[in-house]
Amino acid sequence: MTSVVRRQALGLAVSTAVIVAVATASNGAGHSGALDRSFGRDGKVVTRFADQRYAVDAAIDQEGRIIAVGWGNSVRCKPNICRAPLTLVRYLPDGTRDPSFGGDGRVSLYVRDSGGPAPVAVQPDDRIVVGIRSRVLRINPDGSLDRSFGREGRAVILTGQGFPESIEGLAIDPAGRILVTGIDTVRSGDDFGLLRLNPDGTVDHSFGHDGRSRTDFGLCDRPFAMALSPEGHILVVGKGACTITGGVKFEMAMYLENGRLDPHFGVRGRVVEPAQEEVGTVGGLDVAILSDGDIVALRDYGLRLYRPDGQRVWAFGKNGTASVPGMKSKGTPLVIAIDHEGRIVVAGTSFMFYTHPAHFQLFRFLPSGVLDRRFGERGEVVTGFGGHAESNAVLIDTLDRIVAVGETNGQGGSFGLARYWS
Repeated sequence: MTSVVRRQALGLAVSTAVIVAVATASNGAGHSGALDRSFGRDGKVVTRFADQRYAVDAAIDQEGRIIAVGWGNSVRCKPNICRAPLTLVRYLPDGTRDPSFGGDGRVSLYVRDSGGPAPVAVQPDDRIVVGIRSRVLRINPDGSLDRSFGREGRAVILTGQGFPESIEGLAIDPAGRILVTGIDTVRSGDDFGLLRLNPDGTVDHSFGHDGRSRTDFGLCDRPFAMALSPEGHILVVGKGACTITGGVKFEMAMYLENGRLDPHFGVRGRVVEPAQEEVGTVGGLDVAILSDGDIVALRDYGLRLYRPDGQRVWAFGKNGTASVPGMKSKGTPLVIAIDHEGRIVVAGTSFMFYTHPAHFQLFRFLPSGVLDRRFGERGEVVTGFGGHAESNAVLIDTLDRIVAVGETNGQGGSFGLARYWS
């Protein structure tokens, strides 16, 4: 969601992975934006459970398998402790569940820190890393918990030491170190928190100040997403507001590999601009970094482009903004992905009317910020599942096909996926 998790950078392993390859005519590609009928059942996959469950993030591994991560509502309680199922499903490239993962492609881990974002990334060795509230978990390729990571498969982030209290974004750098971002509340107010773990799950004390970085914009700040640059720099984006001064701000912070703010980005490592939506608004904020270092941010129902130094590109779209058509009145854009041609895919949910079910909704923009009218119906694709459906993650696979992941069949009923030709 992004917050979830949602969270992409070309050529790097992040919570929403992007794998670049060139599709050719021999792939049998259909019309741009059309459902890929070779995936699941006519381009769509629905995974049902005994209880209601919903996917909040997804990633693609080195073999092109899709890992969807989400939550269920079958809570197990003991005195003073309740646990909910963190659910992972791994799909083969054709959309069928992978039987080598958990026996039937599904794994449920009952955890205390339940609900909310669950950003996911996949290591080059296909081990899966998931962030939940104040914990990072690592799962082996067979679906078992990796007991060599942290403490019995879990690395606990200590909020009392100033680390993030709620993980909103997660990424894996080229050295295999795990970066997480979230709200840091060790002092008065909320600030950007950034923490780095070693590959074994221990805190990397060489990063920032004793393993973490904390950035105060002078507001009540909340990070929503993160991305890694080709140079290994770390970008965190979010929003800030304060009841004293009023107003909402869009905020970006760029960190060097050592965890210090990049003095060449914005003003002392920060960019702050006026924003429209309230800080607590769900979705509508994501970021990706292009191969040349340019930054694409989804915010306030539109896209903005920034140079690597944080300068706004006013030639992008119209007056510096590529507006997502109709989203503010009838939909919610949540996440973005960049394909190998630099085209920007925006995925979210279309709410036509309160009396009608919601659908997956996608738009694609050219690198210039112009809506790509060759994609779907004049730049837009809407996909129904025969009931309520919400898209919470979007991926680009090895053949440049687009994969949207979310929930279907009622309020968090089932995992739903759809794959589209580029």
